Amino acid sequence: MKLLAVPWISLVTVPLGLLALLLHGAGSDGAIWTAVLDLAAASAALFWRFLDASAQWPGGQWYLPQPSVGVLLLALLGTVLLLLPRGVGGRAAGALLLLPLMAPRDQSPPSGDVSLLLIDVGQGQAALLRTRTHALVVDTGPRFDSGLDMGEAAVVPILRALGIENLDGLVISHGDLDHDGGTGAVLAAFAPPRLLHSKPPEGWGRCRAGQRWHWDGVEFEVLHPPRWFPDDLNNDASCVIVVRSGESSILIPGDISAVVEERLLREHPNLRGVDVVVAAHHGSRSSSAPAWVRRLSPDYVLVSSGAANRFGHPHREVVARWLQKNARVLDTADCGAIQVTVGPQGARQTPGCPRRDEPRWWTAPSANPTPVQDDPARP
Repeated sequence: MKLLAVPWISLVTVPLGLLALLLHGAGSDGAIWTAVLDLAAASAALFWRFLDASAQWPGGQWYLPQPSVGVLLLALLGTVLLLLPRGVGGRAAGALLLLPLMAPRDQSPPSGDVSLLLIDVGQGQAALLRTRTHALVVDTGPRFDSGLDMGEAAVVPILRALGIENLDGLVISHGDLDHDGGTGAVLAAFAPPRLLHSKPPEGWGRCRAGQRWHWDGVEFEVLHPPRWFPDDLNNDASCVIVVRSGESSILIPGDISAVVEERLLREHPNLRGVDVVVAAHHGSRSSSAPAWVRRLSPDYVLVSSGAANRFGHPHREVVARWLQKNARVLDTADCGAIQVTVGPQGARQTPGCPRRDEPRWWTAPSANPTPVQDDPARP
């Protein structure tokens, strides 16, 4: 498109705009310079309509995964070679060094493992679960009145950067805008075949306790809500998912309250010793009851919240409760996106907090009013 955009803008739009400016400065009739300026605007609008239409052509949009550091260094060297003066040997080799940029980097976990990426979508929630050959998104982040759609701004670009071409499933825990605001953008980009929702719109399946499926040696199970549970309870009707890799597991409970936590503990006595838990309701005080924390006793608790959010998530009492059980608590408001890989023997790849632990000079200090600290007793 640059081959068309550069000459069109340079030879048509910009000259017309400059001509209108000169005519205006020379004191010419307002109708004349206004007409020329309208022509400049029309030329830009015409080219924009062409770009919009061309994006719908087959192959009109081509996404490449994020390259590794080594591939970027090769591409840098290749660019330097291509820019050498004519007559210098080795310039053609520069083109070959650019080719690795076109090869997708395999970032999927080994068979039998499951990777969880809790995406930083501000005050909302979106998570990506990957096995060796499958990918599932749970919730799609918020959409704001300003028009900002975190599905379009964060979730879809991250999936593209990871080289995910096909999404096998999409689960929306419940209908709150901070959990399903980006659903339209994700559906438009991937159209996954498996669609589950606690209160499903037309064309979706209903999320119900007892649903199970297996991908690459990993089991996915819906624990809540049961068939009789009323849909209009919203938060407490959240779809609760547990993912098991051998004896290890990940639990994503949506926005359930302590009432539903108690019911799950009662009806699922084997729900204990979970390796990774996403804190219910962004670490709200209405969730993560003491009995829930004691039974689950996870190694890692991941919180999805926005910096300096008006709800005060995660609540200090909730954070302290998890820390007392020797869990490491990480918050997207402090860390950005958080990734952990779980295998049959536990957390094979442990999550870090690079935004907090390795801050850049341009990064402002965390404004979260309830900062999350790691347990100093843990390594």
